[in-house]
Amino acid sequence: MTTALRFPAGIDSERFLRDYWQRQPLLLPDALPPPTLDPEELAGLACEPEVESRLILGNETHGWRLRHGPFDEADFAALPARDWTLLVQDVDKWLPAFARLIDAFRFLPDWRIDDVMVSYAPEGGSVGPHIDSYDVFLLQLAGEREWRISDQRLTDPPLRDDSDPRVMRAFAADRQWRLRPGDLLYLPPGVPHWGIGRGDGCMTGSIGFRAPDGDELLAAASTWLSEHPRPRAPYHDPPLAGQAHPALLNEDAFLQLRGLLERALSLSDDELRAAFARRLTEPKPGFEPVPPRPALTRTAFVERLKQTGRLYRHPAARFLYYPRADGGATLWVDGEALETSALQWPLLRLLAGQALLELAELAPWLEEDDDTRLLHALYRRGIHAFEA
Repeated sequence: MTTALRFPAGIDSERFLRDYWQRQPLLLPDALPPPTLDPEELAGLACEPEVESRLILGNETHGWRLRHGPFDEADFAALPARDWTLLVQDVDKWLPAFARLIDAFRFLPDWRIDDVMVSYAPEGGSVGPHIDSYDVFLLQLAGEREWRISDQRLTDPPLRDDSDPRVMRAFAADRQWRLRPGDLLYLPPGVPHWGIGRGDGCMTGSIGFRAPDGDELLAAASTWLSEHPRPRAPYHDPPLAGQAHPALLNEDAFLQLRGLLERALSLSDDELRAAFARRLTEPKPGFEPVPPRPALTRTAFVERLKQTGRLYRHPAARFLYYPRADGGATLWVDGEALETSALQWPLLRLLAGQALLELAELAPWLEEDDDTRLLHALYRRGIHAFEA
C-alpha cells in the first residue's frame, strides 16, 4: 500500500493538477511522513565513485563554489561550521525507503519522474537563488529549511559571475516559508527560489521531474527509423531548364529535397508512440535492471512469490502504457514493450502504480496464465525482484 499526499484543505490531486501543476507554487504542510536517513549514511553515499554528488560552499556575500564527488572523510572533516551543502542524486536508486517515497507522486505520469536528490546543510547552507527548468517537490526530511520564493516566472535570468553554480544576480522574495519535517513545497519550472538551512541537520529531499525537449524526441524518432528502415527514395530532379549558374540551388530543387526529407521522417502515430515510449522509459545509464541468473521458471516464480509475500520494483524502472484498438494495452518498461489484454488493465495499473507489491494485492492475478506470464516476464527482465 502507498502513502498518499495530504493536500491542504479544499485541495485534492485533481484540483492540484488543474490549478497548480506547472502554474504556481503550493505549500503542503505535514504532507508526508519523511523517510529517515542518517547524515553519515548520506555522506557515505557521496564517497562512492558510482554515486553522483556535489558540495556547494559559500553565501550571498562571497559567492558559491561547486565541487564534484566522490569525496572522502578528509573532505568532510575540512568543511566549515556553516554555509555549505552536500547534494546526492538518485538516492531512490540506492535506498529502498526513498524508492517507495516516489509512490506518493504517481498521480503524475510515471515516465516524468526522474529521481530523488537529497541535500544536507548546516546553518546557512544553500545553493543560492536560482531557477529550475523542471517541476520539483521539496520534502523536508529533517531539521528546518527556509524557502524564499519570487512570484516572477523567469527563463534566463542574469547570473552572478563569481559563482560556479548558476546563481541569480538579483533576487527579491515575495513569499517566505520555513519547512519542518514532513512539510512539502511544490515549485513549477521557472520560479526563482532560494532555500537556506536553518540550525543544524537540515535535510531535504527533492523529487524532480524530467521533461523531454524537441531534440530528444527527434533523436527517438531518428533511432526508430534507423532500426526500421524504409525503402530508399532517391532524389529525382524537377523539370530542368538551362541554368546560368551551375552551383545555384534553385527553389524547385530545394522543395524537392525538403519533400524527400519530410517523407523520410514520416512516421505513423503507432510508430511515434513506440519510438517515444521506448526513449521515455529507458533507464538512466548505470541503473539498468539486471535479470536474475538463473531465472526461476514461471511455476517456481509464483510459488516463491507466495512464500516471500512481496515483490520490489527496480528503483530505476519507468512504466508507460497506451491502449490498443483491440482493448488491450502496450506496456513499455525500460525501453522494452509487452502486450497485455483488455482483462489485464487492473493488474497493469497496480504494477505501474507502486514500488512495493504485497501478496494480498497480487493474489487475484496469480491464478490466470496471462497474468502470471506478465508478472514472470517482468521478473525475468529484472524489473521486479523478491528483495529490494
